[in-house]
Amino acid sequence: MQKQWGKNRAHRAIALAVAAVLTLGLCAGMPGGVAMAAYEGPGEQAPEDAAQAFLIAMRDEDVQGAIAAFAIERYMAQYDLEQALQTYMVYPASKDGLFPATTPMLAAFGVELRHTQVVDEIIGLFTLFHAYDQMENGGAFTGGYVTFKGDDMNAQITAFADAFAASVAKLKTIEVTGFVPPETLSEVYGSARNLENMARIGKARGAEEYRSVVARFTIAGEPFLLLCDVARYGDAWYMVTTHGNIGSLLGVGAQIGAVPESAFQ
Repeated sequence: MQKQWGKNRAHRAIALAVAAVLTLGLCAGMPGGVAMAAYEGPGEQAPEDAAQAFLIAMRDEDVQGAIAAFAIERYMAQYDLEQALQTYMVYPASKDGLFPATTPMLAAFGVELRHTQVVDEIIGLFTLFHAYDQMENGGAFTGGYVTFKGDDMNAQITAFADAFAASVAKLKTIEVTGFVPPETLSEVYGSARNLENMARIGKARGAEEYRSVVARFTIAGEPFLLLCDVARYGDAWYMVTTHGNIGSLLGVGAQIGAVPESAFQ
């Protein structure tokens, strides 16, 4: 056991060292010419601040700011594959499968993969804002598709496509109005079993603290809830995912990070 622990500690030290070099942009001269972009920002002082920073960036149409609210380089530098496998008990051998940053190439590809995952989440959230009231089979709560049918199908398609510009304009009206304690939405959230599960997830993601944040905000006056997970790396808090543990407990679909507050009424 002691030998294995030492081995794991050595791997972690290598991963941290590699990621640190990559983050500083000093890896261009390494074998293979590996280089990596820096995506994440300095982080925030409190869990709620991380969620708010993301929403404000969306309001300001600040693409880089929205991405920078997420843990990306730190996430991958401290990602613990062995702990992740113990937590999820499955490894997706696909584009969704992350890996330890034990070499410069793996570290660089890992950061790019994590960046892509973050962008996918943000795009999914924006699509929700545009179409949540038109989705079938549960709409904004479970995700799904918007279908076009009937004699006026072409007109429906034109109107839907044209409305994206209006949706962008609505994002400028985002106003963060407060935060809701997750345990008030789900009694299970604060249970010992769920907190242990979140601790395992946080450990796999290299975080020193890991929790859900529920941010209340409005778009054009309509109230929404962002159901996200955030994590602390060092002294800084970052967004980890728009679809947090509290969202799963509430039955919100895996691709949905925010829902109209009216869904809970």
